[in-house]
Amino acid sequence: MLRQLMRESGESASFFRREGAWRICAFREDSTQAIRDHVHEGDRLPLDRGAAGHVLTRFAGQGSAADFTALPLLSFGERESETGAAAVPVFSQRDGLVGALTLSGPLTRFTGERVAVMAPLLLAAGSRLSETLGGHYPDSASQSA
Repeated sequence: MLRQLMRESGESASFFRREGAWRICAFREDSTQAIRDHVHEGDRLPLDRGAAGHVLTRFAGQGSAADFTALPLLSFGERESETGAAAVPVFSQRDGLVGALTLSGPLTRFTGERVAVMAPLLLAAGSRLSETLGGHYPDSASQSA
């Protein structure tokens, strides 16, 4: 799913999980573009900065309907000054929130137009991955994907 999301969006796709006060990159598909952000599987990043960190914090208790209408959560130069990111939650039936699915890349490619193209791809992938794990998005969030 990460590879497909990377190909469709042109940006790096990652799956982060929470570990205490950190987020860990569990899976990653790097963009094929020469200029991209650099995160590797196993990297430990702050939970309080970046789109994935915000998702892992905001949806720890499943999230409200208003939280879902704000998806994807965005970050512009927050963790790294030249990097943008968009993220959505992933849920499982047993564990609730299991991680954050993220697209990231250079700020120069995270324009309003490009984010408008990435958002439905990311929402659809997050919803599909959640369904595969027995979790789900509210109907309103799934319909906007």
